[in-house]
Amino acid sequence: MKKVPFLFIALFILLLIILLTNLKNPTNQLVNFKNYYIKNFSLKINLPETTSTNEDYFSGSEIIFNCYLQDKSLNFNGYIQVWNINDLNKFLEVSKNNSEFDFKLYNKEMITINSYNGFKVDWTALFANHSYTSGVEYFITKKNSNMVLRVSLFVNQKDFPKQLEHTLNTIINSIIWD
Repeated sequence: MKKVPFLFIALFILLLIILLTNLKNPTNQLVNFKNYYIKNFSLKINLPETTSTNEDYFSGSEIIFNCYLQDKSLNFNGYIQVWNINDLNKFLEVSKNNSEFDFKLYNKEMITINSYNGFKVDWTALFANHSYTSGVEYFITKKNSNMVLRVSLFVNQKDFPKQLEHTLNTIINSIIWD
């Protein structure tokens, strides 16, 4: 009989630990997504419901569409952009070399996501005011085209949060670009 109360107490403590861990650990936050559609480019993508967007269209430059992202709830800023680029790999190398950022970390890898090819770039930069910004950026090439989709999220901290990587993966895997 003494084992039963002990078992209930142990289960209660375990449940309490799990609940407190979930409250402290933002990785376990439930993120709801909304459909986002860019008509001019037949592009569908899912964004967190808490993300606000601000769109601009350009002509005569490499960037032909720009959408600034801001999410105060998930604590990130970012971009969805459509670029006109002939050689993406060369473009990324030149951009890195010409950047005024003091990169402390810069990793670029080739990727294929849902049959789209491109690059994933992870970076951390130190700025003059001794603050860090880290970002994860995806550059995805549209099939049979020079159009490149850039999806980027940035945070004002040294390390890109793991929970935000999961959110970004959900965004990237939702891309439908006809």
